[in-house]
This record gives sequence, structure tokens and C-alpha cells, in this order.
Amino acid sequence: MLVFFSGKPADPGTYWNLSAGESVQPSAAAFILAPVIGLAFTLLMPLLLLCVMVLFIAKPSVAAEPAMDAESTACLSCHQMLSRSKTLANGETLSLRMTGTLFRGSVHEAVPCTGCHSDMSLGAHPKTVHASQRAFALQVNLNCRNCHGDEPSPTHEMHNYEAARANAPPCSDCHGSHAIRKVFGLKSAKNTTQYCLTCHAKSITTLVNGKSISRTVDHKVIRGSVHSRHGCSDCHEEYSKTSHPLRRPGSRREFTIAASSACARCHSDKKEDYDGSIHAACLKKGDRNAPVCTDCHGSHAVGPVSAAATSNSIACRKCHEDAYAQYASSVHGLARSEGKENAPLCISCHFAHKVSPAMVSQSIRSACFECHHDAPDRHEAWLPNAAVHLETIACTVCHVPEGVRGVYLSVRDRNTGQRLSDSHARKALGSDFRLLEQAREESLSGKELWTIYRKLNEGEYAVSMDGVLGLRDCGQSHGLAQKEQALKACDTCHRAGSDYFTNVNMVLSSPDGREQRYPVHQAALGSMYSLIPLNDFYALGSTRLKIIDVLGIAMILSAIGVVFIHNTARALLREASQRPGSGTHRKEGTP
Repeated sequence: MLVFFSGKPADPGTYWNLSAGESVQPSAAAFILAPVIGLAFTLLMPLLLLCVMVLFIAKPSVAAEPAMDAESTACLSCHQMLSRSKTLANGETLSLRMTGTLFRGSVHEAVPCTGCHSDMSLGAHPKTVHASQRAFALQVNLNCRNCHGDEPSPTHEMHNYEAARANAPPCSDCHGSHAIRKVFGLKSAKNTTQYCLTCHAKSITTLVNGKSISRTVDHKVIRGSVHSRHGCSDCHEEYSKTSHPLRRPGSRREFTIAASSACARCHSDKKEDYDGSIHAACLKKGDRNAPVCTDCHGSHAVGPVSAAATSNSIACRKCHEDAYAQYASSVHGLARSEGKENAPLCISCHFAHKVSPAMVSQSIRSACFECHHDAPDRHEAWLPNAAVHLETIACTVCHVPEGVRGVYLSVRDRNTGQRLSDSHARKALGSDFRLLEQAREESLSGKELWTIYRKLNEGEYAVSMDGVLGLRDCGQSHGLAQKEQALKACDTCHRAGSDYFTNVNMVLSSPDGREQRYPVHQAALGSMYSLIPLNDFYALGSTRLKIIDVLGIAMILSAIGVVFIHNTARALLREASQRPGSGTHRKEGTP
């Protein structure tokens, strides 16, 4: 019971004030301090126990070597020395050092040394000479079969294939030599990549059509990849810790094409773009060299986009070296080399995945205007009919001064605006399609061009022929010169006999979207038969229609003739009216 200093009991809910002279009796103090002491003891007990362990328990000794038989102990008495090594016939140095700690956790911990090295014993230690480390490993590998046999595993098809082939790697390539762990321990690891690298981090190969293909994967490459957080089975989904099917590709290329299909599982939008590209179209046609994901991005060393967006590391140059060489010396390439990061690369115009077929039969102004927004206004300041020029003349015609030009007459469906396909034209023209087939040997004349135009419009299509002046070779479009070197002289085009109008082609679309060209004789541009088909393509002073010239001369001569006849008639009539007795002679003084 708690009481005040005066000896009076404390009422429930009251407190005492020690500073005012009140105190607590010893029995009350014990009641208060007992829980405090118990709490302190509970908290300090683990610390006291730790001190006792440090002071009185002997320090732990270094882990002892695993218990081994007398034979292995005798072998290690020499082989645990650091200097033990052997020079092989090819000059390689084979380390002979071995310690007991390497056996810790090994599945062969209880197997004596001679269990694998059967040609050695305590009584006989021959000096064997091996050609190389590989030859030594293959010899020791033969002893593995003494315990593990030659029977194939019913669940490890890949393992059976590797072990049975003529140049099979030694067991130690994957399993190691002395510190061999249980496969179950490897499979229990959470990281699939670590399990796969048990074999694939080593030098392993596969034969495909007699050619050796490396299956080695560097773990440093994977760590530096954007896919470093993915496990192997995320991409190689048919493979896991429990399943490793045997794949037999017909070629290395077949393997890389199949491997690229895994990318679509995460990058479906990029796959959709790729499926609509010229690369995918070429692959579908059977061109096995057409690029797939791994050709541009790599397989395991997939870097960030920024690493590939440089002029030196752009993947396009691996296939398009000629185009890249022209680009490097162009105004865009030089700007890149000077450190201007906003200067365009290949993917700036052609895009990375949805790569369209190269076309010289249409103006590329839309691609140019993506960066050069003020180009129309700048041309309006000095170029007459600038809008017409920009629509019918490709930018490269003037900005690649050394390029070879040509005229392209694209046959388009008036309703859709799309270029007519070769197959549709064949169906619509029927027997007249032979004209296009013959054009390979002899260019289409103006009359034949009119026949094709008329026949196409008689059927289910309403077509037009849009004329564009462009470069003859798409590759030259990459060599864009400085703007000061661009052509500005009007008579370069607007004169009779201009070289720019000597190469003419009618253009249809092939099944993969590329241009299908049919040569047209240059005289067709000035033929009367082209008046209707080419009414939207006319270059003053160059694509002259002779019929217009004839009609113009006839009109001028007719006008002169009419004036001459009229004036002559008036003069004759005036003279006749003034003759005496004509009845029309005027008297003097009469008005």
C-alpha cells in the first residue's frame, strides 16, 4: 500500500510530490522498481550471453579439410603445392595443384583420386605426355563412363546429342573437373540465367551443316545488356531447368531468324511495324539475307537505343555500306561528324522498323519537310510556281548536283491515290500486257502509252499518270550537297534536249511494294498521244508537244493570212469604188 509521508493512505488515483517532502515507504519502492529491473534484465541478458561466449568459448577454428581416404591424402601432400605444373607438348602449361577444399560439396568427395585418374597409383606414377590440355581432358573424360555408363538419358535430349557426337566436348567442359556439384543444386537456384551459364559460359559449339557455331555466352555481355534483368527462358521459352529440347536448324541463318520471333512477345508494336516493312517483304519472298531483329540489335548484347543512334554504330551500314559512304560525305553526315546530334541519321528518314521501299518515282518532300519546315516559304521567295516544282520535282534533283535524273510516270488509281499494282494491270490489260513485257527490249512509244492508258480506264479502274522528275539511282539521294551547291539555273531543265528528260519510265507497284519500271521512249513526252495521259506533266521549253507547235504555227500563219487578205480586200474595194463610171464616184464638195 502506498502512503504519504504523514502516514495517511493514498486514495486511488492520487499522486505524490516528492519535491514537496512527500516520500514512498520501502514496500512501495519495491513494488515500483521490480518491473523496471525485470525489463532491464530482459534487455541486457542477450548482451551478457554474448560476452560470455566471447570470453569463455574458444575461437572457432578454420574449417578443416574434408575427411579423405589415405590415398587422396597422400596425393595431396604433393599436389597442394603451388608450384606444381606441367608443360605439355604444344607448350601449354597445365597446373597440377589441387587442394582438399575443392572437394567440399563435390559429388566425388568420397571417390579416391585413382577413381578418375586410373593410370595413376601410389606405386606407379608414370610421366605421361599429352599433346594439349584438350587432349588431357578428353582422356580423363573416358573414365566418367565407368560410373555413368553410355546409356542415353530419357529426359535430356540435348545432353544425349552433345555426348554422342564424334567431337563431343569432355564432361569437364560443363561439369568441371574436381569441384563438381550436384545438378539438383544448380536447378534449385532462382536465377535461370545462372543455371544456363553453367554450360553456356564455357566454350561449347554446335555443328550445323558441317560448320561449327559457337554457343558460348559471356555473362559480362548479358549484364551490360538492356535485358540484364531477364532470365534466359524469357526469350528462349522452350528451354528451362527441366527442359532442353534439341534444335536442329538447317543453317545458322535459320537459327537467327527463328530466335528473332521471341522479340515479338514483348515488342509487339515494333513487330507490327516490321511486318509492313520492305525487310519483312524480302524475307517472305525467300531472301534469307533480309535483316531480322538480331541482325540490327544483336542477340545477347542488346544495347540501349542511344548507343545505336550514332553515325558510327548505326546498324544500317552493315548491309548498305555504299549508301552510308555517300551519307558520310553529305551535308547530313558532315554535320554529324562535327558533333551536331540533331543532324539526321538513316532512321530519321527511313525509320527503324517500318522501312519503306526506296522509291525514286515520287517526291520525298514530306520526309525533307519534317526537319526543313520553312522550305516551302524559302522557295517561294525566288522560285516561280514553287508549289508545282516541289510537287513534281524531288528535292534530290536539285540538291544532288552530280546525280543522274529521270522522269517517272506513275499509274495511280484516281479513287484511292495508290499506285496500281503490276498484277492488277496485268488483269486489266489482258493481251495488251505484252506491250509492257516488250518494253524491256524496246521502250514504249507514245501510241503504246496511250493504248495502255485507254485500256486501263475502260475497265474497273480510273487511272491517271502522275509525272515526277527524280534521280535515276536511289543511292545517290544520300549524297546531299551543301545548299550553296544546289542547282538554281532554270535553263537546266527548261530547254530543248535537256538530259533530265532522256530517261523515262512508266511505274507500277510490285507485290512487295517496290517500283516496277517499264521504259518509255523519250519522244513519248512530246507525242500527241500524251496530251491526255500526261496533261498534268509539262515542262515549258523541254517536254514540247510537236502537235502544239504545229497548231501554234498554223494559228499564227492563219492570223497573218486573215489580216493580209482583209487588208488586201479593202484596198481593192477602195480602188474599185473610186474609178469613173463605177456609180460610187463622189462629187466634189459632197461629203
